[in-house]
Amino acid sequence: MSPTPLDGTPAVVKRTQLVEQLLEALDGVEELAVEEQLTWLGQAQDVLSGVLRGDDVAQLRIPGIG
Repeated sequence: MSPTPLDGTPAVVKRTQLVEQLLEALDGVEELAVEEQLTWLGQAQDVLSGVLRGDDVAQLRIPGIG
């Protein structure tokens, strides 16, 4: 597989972009049923925890997006 411009992006930039995408994805979460909100927010928390731990960004996925 050939490299893409994103492959050369520093990890800190990728983490910042991931957090921005996650925050954008929060829009409308309040319209979900409570159980769905809890599931989604738990998954979002896992992603944010991974960002703070410095996990490989490629392994982190935003619920419902990646």
